[in-house]
Amino acid sequence: MKHVCLEIYGGCLEQHSLKGRLLLGTESQVDAYGVYPVEFPAMPHLPHRYRQWRDAYHGYAKNTRLGASGNQITNIGTQQPTLLKEVRQNYTDLVTTLGTWLHNTRICYLCEEQINEQTSLSKEQTSFFGLGNFILPPPMNEIHRISVQTDFVELWRYPWHDWTPIRQHSNLDVVFSPMVYQSLKSSTAHHEGVRILAIFGASGDLDLKGDLEALRALPNVELHCLRSPQLSELYSLWCQPWDILFFAGHSQGNGIIINNEEEPLEIRELYRTLERAVAQGLKLAIFNSCNSIPLGQFLIQLGLPHAIVMREAVPNIAAELFLKYFLQNFHGGADLYAAVAQARSQLRELSRCDDHLPGTSALPLICRHPQARCLHWHHLRRSEAPAVTVGVSGGDRSSPRVSKFPAFLYWCRWQLELAQLLPHAQDPSRWVTAIPGGCSPQRPQQNYQEAFANVAHWVCGLERTIGGFSPQAELAFFFPALEAEARQLLARISSQQLLPYLESLVVEQRGLPRVRAAFLIAQQYPNVSHLSTAFQVLEDTLRQDTKPQVREELLAECQQFLKELDAKLVRSVWDSTTGERLQQFLQRLLHYPQQSNRLKLAIASVLITAKGRWAVEASNVALEIFRNSSYLEDVILASRCLHQAGVQQWEVVGRLERYLGLATVQSHQIALAGALGLVSPNHPQAIDTLELIIEQQAYDLETLMAAVRALHRISPEHPLVLATLRSLLVKAQETQDILGFYYGLAALDDLQQPLTPYISTTVIPWVCQKIAVFKAQEEPYLMAPYTVLWYCSRHISYQEFANFWQ
Repeated sequence: MKHVCLEIYGGCLEQHSLKGRLLLGTESQVDAYGVYPVEFPAMPHLPHRYRQWRDAYHGYAKNTRLGASGNQITNIGTQQPTLLKEVRQNYTDLVTTLGTWLHNTRICYLCEEQINEQTSLSKEQTSFFGLGNFILPPPMNEIHRISVQTDFVELWRYPWHDWTPIRQHSNLDVVFSPMVYQSLKSSTAHHEGVRILAIFGASGDLDLKGDLEALRALPNVELHCLRSPQLSELYSLWCQPWDILFFAGHSQGNGIIINNEEEPLEIRELYRTLERAVAQGLKLAIFNSCNSIPLGQFLIQLGLPHAIVMREAVPNIAAELFLKYFLQNFHGGADLYAAVAQARSQLRELSRCDDHLPGTSALPLICRHPQARCLHWHHLRRSEAPAVTVGVSGGDRSSPRVSKFPAFLYWCRWQLELAQLLPHAQDPSRWVTAIPGGCSPQRPQQNYQEAFANVAHWVCGLERTIGGFSPQAELAFFFPALEAEARQLLARISSQQLLPYLESLVVEQRGLPRVRAAFLIAQQYPNVSHLSTAFQVLEDTLRQDTKPQVREELLAECQQFLKELDAKLVRSVWDSTTGERLQQFLQRLLHYPQQSNRLKLAIASVLITAKGRWAVEASNVALEIFRNSSYLEDVILASRCLHQAGVQQWEVVGRLERYLGLATVQSHQIALAGALGLVSPNHPQAIDTLELIIEQQAYDLETLMAAVRALHRISPEHPLVLATLRSLLVKAQETQDILGFYYGLAALDDLQQPLTPYISTTVIPWVCQKIAVFKAQEEPYLMAPYTVLWYCSRHISYQEFANFWQ
């Protein structure tokens, strides 16, 4: 056992538990020894304890002159002892609360054998690392690190290193990784010595001589220093390869102060420069400056292997001593993780930094790229950059990792097919798709249950898997097609079996997935109780998430679901206390100041659906926007609301006709024709306009497809729709036009037309070539080829697909 990884999804401990996974493995395969779902309980006290300590810490540091005398922080005023005691108590409370939260974590789906093993290990728990109900088997000295992979930044700021199971192992470190990142950049250096670019920003009241001395003490190092540089001097990052980038000075969040003449420099302003530095072989960045987590995160997302940052404001002497200890350890033979862990212990025990400012020794933090292997000093000196780790989530992958994609693709399809079988179908030969490589045919009952969990997540729009495979970056590219197929399967899946997994999402998730799950339950089991729950979930989510875009999407989803439910059932729930409360909330939301017209119209549309006492008021709001707004999008959305309410139809049709006659831009013509055809079915002006655009085919593919979709919406049986799509597919296949092929297949699939005439094994090689080209050129169209491969998996066997995969 050499690697423990915790993936944590979500980001609100005050009210909701978090989901995640525990991965046990090696450097080369992080899930080699097992993958277990994890539930992290809600812990409202933890964020509160953190804020208490942080406020006291910053208050104490602000009132203390941070000067150096030997290894101590000096000149503490007469009023400081009381404040210092408060900082110490708050830090103790924070560490204790963090430990309680981790202790209450639960590892799910342990088999009986594993539970028995855990019971025997628990007798010796003090010598092993334990997380909740799970204890890692010995020996602990083989574990290099514990990786925490999450985009919930607040978790990065907690003092994991002072949690007892970590602190009692001096060489064990906790490192943090983002969930989203570019692939790891690898470059072979052409120099013998280690090259360090050190940037010393505007120091102000800081004494940075100690940092410079620590760097100069390194033997056989090519050190280049920039002191308070002008922006143009950072050209060194662009034109020369470096192994280590070092920064000392003032920083806060995403910005650094490089000199006294310019405003703080946002790290994103150096995007291309830093990207080039990483591509040329930069392996480590050290930000020996305050609150530098965002700086490290940004570089890791660019493909940098490692960065060392500070969680909070750091005393000058502590930053200086940490750098000295770390460089001595790292150059002396310790790997990067052990070097940082040892430096923390030295800050705590040799320099007694925590005595003067509790929590100081836990400030240094390693940000790690999920594909990076452990770094040693000799990797820098002899150009022995460690290889890419295999089998982790996010970003592009090296060729050994990418080769797993066919198995993962068919595993996703396998889950959809498993969920349609009866629980007693335990004979693998009865499964429709042959089991792809990497999937175990054992324990079919468990696989069957996992399939239900996966379908529930996919149909609610959650881009993650429960078991079988690590989350794959490629999933994001074909996920919309997978989600659509999962929704189509609901009618063929046992609702009773799926219900527990949807209910768990209602309880555990926030935002749109939770609302989707609640309405899906009402759709699968249509009754007053379930629909009332869905209304409550919608109201709670609208109250919690105030972003206009999110609210618009929530309301649009709600309206779509209500259209598909029995009208009498919907009417009865709207008339209930729950429905009345939701209408009152929406009515208040409708009149919030500075509310966008888009959100007003989304609210109005739902209130009109309710047909309650506020429906007339909502119609009046829509009519006012329709008459007064100069934005075409507002006019079109308002026309749909008024059509839904049956208000002022003649006025709506007349204005849309005038606008359509004046429009010269094709996208405007398509939008207006679609709206006109909706409020006035089979309107000749709308149909003629769309026919002309399609027959000309003079503009880009997206314009053509928008016209085809609009024509199908207002005239579903129009022959031009299918004829255009079939012609597009034949031409795209002949010219290997991946975007045209993708658009055509996706549209035919939406229309539930067969794709078989256009899919064969000959498609796979050229689609794979397009993937390689798009990745090399960093094109933003990877959804097209990956979705085509998803459609291929429906009609081509796994073995045939794998044989043609490149």
